[in-house]
Amino acid sequence: MASIAPSFASVFWKYSHKIPSVLKHMGFSYVEETLVAAQPIINEYFKYINKNDNKNYITTLCPSIINLVEKHYPELIDNLIPVISAVTCHGRIIKEKYGKDVKVVFIGPCTAKKSEAVRIGIEDAVDYVLTFEELLALFTLTAG
Repeated sequence: MASIAPSFASVFWKYSHKIPSVLKHMGFSYVEETLVAAQPIINEYFKYINKNDNKNYITTLCPSIINLVEKHYPELIDNLIPVISAVTCHGRIIKEKYGKDVKVVFIGPCTAKKSEAVRIGIEDAVDYVLTFEELLALFTLTAG
């Protein structure tokens, strides 16, 4: 099962309409945009937005931002909104829908998602992470 970041359309803009078919041809049984998991995340964010506690919050969808805060601004760790990423959420939704044994591959633009997988142990949600660059290399290998 492939969970692909919605930004794939801007990277593969010329052929974005063909990407799901190509991924299925490569062996993925299902292909879904990670965006389908956004609503539960947004709902959690609204809980923090609507708090009246005069605290500044930092969104945590990007593992690079989390790493930056943890490494260089530890005094701001309590300001990080404790919400899982759409990648983790989508992976869990997929495994709940199709079974725990289904393999989930997240495909996205950034290597930081690889560190997210290692850092928080999202293996209950995502089994592998590929960057768009790595996917492009696979396309080249498959076509050649």
